[in-house]
Amino acid sequence: MLNITTVLTTIFTYIDDYCKQNATIKPGPKPKMSDSEIMTIAIFCELIGKTSEYSHIRYVFQWLEDYFPHIIDRSRYHRRLKNLTKSINNVRMVVLPEIVSYLSLQIIDSTPVPVLSFRRAGFTPLFPEASYGHCAARRMTYYGFKLHLVTDITGIPLHFDITPANVSDVSIMEELLSAVSGNATVLADKGYVSKSISDKLLRENLTEVWTPKRRNQKDRGNKSKRRYLNGLRQKIEIVNGILKGQFQLENTLAKTLSGLISRIVRKITALTFGILINKLNGRELLQIKSIIN
Repeated sequence: MLNITTVLTTIFTYIDDYCKQNATIKPGPKPKMSDSEIMTIAIFCELIGKTSEYSHIRYVFQWLEDYFPHIIDRSRYHRRLKNLTKSINNVRMVVLPEIVSYLSLQIIDSTPVPVLSFRRAGFTPLFPEASYGHCAARRMTYYGFKLHLVTDITGIPLHFDITPANVSDVSIMEELLSAVSGNATVLADKGYVSKSISDKLLRENLTEVWTPKRRNQKDRGNKSKRRYLNGLRQKIEIVNGILKGQFQLENTLAKTLSGLISRIVRKITALTFGILINKLNGRELLQIKSIIN
């Protein structure tokens, strides 16, 4: 485990460097708290499992007031944090080169993001963009969205997208892989089987998509190779498990699509910072839960 000062200092250093390099002149008086401080609080609190803005502010008042003596009220914190969504994702992109060193083998997968129960979905005005979807792996039907995620072979998130739950995995594959891949092999499950899209990615982007063959396909390949690649592909299942457990992906408390996107960006950025901190301190990259003592 690491102490709070080490973790906070690491997060703040990267965020503050980004903010200084991308600073813009804003009219009006200087805010009580800087963007760097607000982003640092959000990422740190997500990293330790505090998912709501209310819990962020309460935790700062209880434990971090020496680090952030000018904490603002929850309402202003919420508004400013939501406006910083793009900057938070940009910081994630700045951090990635510090931790990613092997891009020739990647993994793609999707995971459910429920937002409303069946009982509420039929009559609430919330989330008109959502839809009903089915997750075969968990044998569940739900109302909400899908998080489509691409990681490297160690589980570091490279790129992601959010779609309604009824959007098929294969329909988003080309867009996702074109954004991050090139001259790479991508491991996927059977939901991404599409010869036409795979051929196009290989031809235009030098990206080879490997998927397990379906039972009714004649050439299923070497059995030992299938087992080996399926074992590697399980790394992204671990990452999805961390997002659902430590970062409470299925309980974001969001009330709008923009709020949901903001929270997912924070969670994936916090996971990226957790991996960075573990690497800098010689720890297992995905050992996120025990990062703070």
